[in-house]
Amino acid sequence: MKAYLFISACVFLLLSGIALFGCGEGNPSRGAAENTPTGDDPSSSAQTVFAAFRKAWNSSDSIALENLYESSVGPQITEDLDKSCVRYGWNFMSLPKLGDPNTTKGESREKAEFPIGDDTVVVEAEKRNEGWVIVSVLPVVKLDLRPIKDVVADFEKAWNASNYQRVYRFLTKAMFERKRSFERLFRKRGWQAQLPTISNPSIDQVDDLTYKSFFYLGDGGELHLKWIVEDGRWGLRTLKVPK
Repeated sequence: MKAYLFISACVFLLLSGIALFGCGEGNPSRGAAENTPTGDDPSSSAQTVFAAFRKAWNSSDSIALENLYESSVGPQITEDLDKSCVRYGWNFMSLPKLGDPNTTKGESREKAEFPIGDDTVVVEAEKRNEGWVIVSVLPVVKLDLRPIKDVVADFEKAWNASNYQRVYRFLTKAMFERKRSFERLFRKRGWQAQLPTISNPSIDQVDDLTYKSFFYLGDGGELHLKWIVEDGRWGLRTLKVPK
């Protein structure tokens, strides 16, 4: 009788142990819930990485944006976006909102075109070993720019009138911060009271948003200028005089 009771107790403990230690595998409700991600992995598909991009952009979350970029091109994308903010007059702390994208699907590369007012931000993603990542961000903005020849003509008028303040208004922000450098240059060349006459402008296109121009100087040599788009207008990026 005692042997029977001892064997029964052993069997009971054994079955209890199986039930106790086997519940983690047999009942997924707790163990699986702890291991299940709380949200979609942005890299799991092109659609999720595009959705994450739109969310980060509309929140002006630069860190979240950078985490979506492919590592080798990430710094360049960030730099290009910084330039776009300057070029189009955007404030990165409050970017214009992206709308629902139109997507073009591919096997390992997809494109999303996000409307942004009347313009577009084109984003491309590729499938890599670590998942889907952003490899390109290209704002396509329709700028209502004045013809560059008109801007160059206005610059010529301001220069030939020795209207220094009007000349400085053509400068980009970075160049305007160095206005004192121009003042020192003008003093060094004896131009502090009267600028030499410029004439016969020539304009060459570098790309859609960059031009170079030069004038003949009345006291000899040439004045070389480089124009870029900043804040939706043409701005003077460089000004070179003869040595």
